[in-house]
Amino acid sequence: MTMVINFFVNPHLFLAIAEQSPEPIERALRQLPQIPILSHWAYFVRNHDELDLSRLSQSEREICFRAFGPKPTMQIYQRGIRRRLAPMLGGRLDLQLLLYSLIFTIPGTPILWYGEEIGMGEDLNQKERNSVRTPMQWTADLNAGFSTADPSSLVRPVVDKGAFSYRKVNVQAQRRDPNSLLNYLERMIRTRKEYPEFSTGTYRVLETSEPTKIFAHSCQDENGNAVIAAHNLTEAPIKVVIKLWEKTFDHFIHLFDERPNEKIKKAEIGLELPAFGFSWLRLRQKKQI
Repeated sequence: MTMVINFFVNPHLFLAIAEQSPEPIERALRQLPQIPILSHWAYFVRNHDELDLSRLSQSEREICFRAFGPKPTMQIYQRGIRRRLAPMLGGRLDLQLLLYSLIFTIPGTPILWYGEEIGMGEDLNQKERNSVRTPMQWTADLNAGFSTADPSSLVRPVVDKGAFSYRKVNVQAQRRDPNSLLNYLERMIRTRKEYPEFSTGTYRVLETSEPTKIFAHSCQDENGNAVIAAHNLTEAPIKVVIKLWEKTFDHFIHLFDERPNEKIKKAEIGLELPAFGFSWLRLRQKKQI
């Protein structure tokens, strides 16, 4: 197989959110072994099991437990959290998108667990790992549109109570809402496909004026095409300067924001990032005469 799921970086993403620091991400990426050029790491945020924190130190594990699964019923095997992403983050759209931006821009292949694209919740009344394996929430109809069977005959019940009930969180409703998590993720996926440097380019962490708050990295292909992703890991807006690795770029393009192209001076880029915000940029080379 040419692709391996990266269980090592995964818990460090959550530690970075809990500590509001890029250090855990940078540390985890530095420790990865070199892989063949035709191989990929597969990055994920959540999967069909628990959020496995065993690769963190005991103190780091406790930080994540307090932040994302403080109750004993939310924890499992003394090492993990048996919750879905959206409720772990209090339903916050900005934090969910920040984590997805990280796995979509670090070179590799992102993986989405079903239901995460709409922010589904878990059912902690189910045993062990089954808490995150409830039926997909398609509509607000019977059984969340998953099945027309009698509800009592479902292998596992739908989530029908609280803020993440299928009546409130479902595909149909989010497709109609231009500002929904589903529509943001669809745009993110399309943009990533348009700029393959994110998945296959040479990766480097970039120096910034806010090293304890901002995680910024670039990906550059063999033809010199380059993209940058910058992530604000803190709850306050930040102005940051990102230093480039060479002086051949003369302007950059915002891939999400509806903003004009900006010139590059002194091989550095100035950005304003909102709280827990991110930005994707495409760098343009100077025209050769």
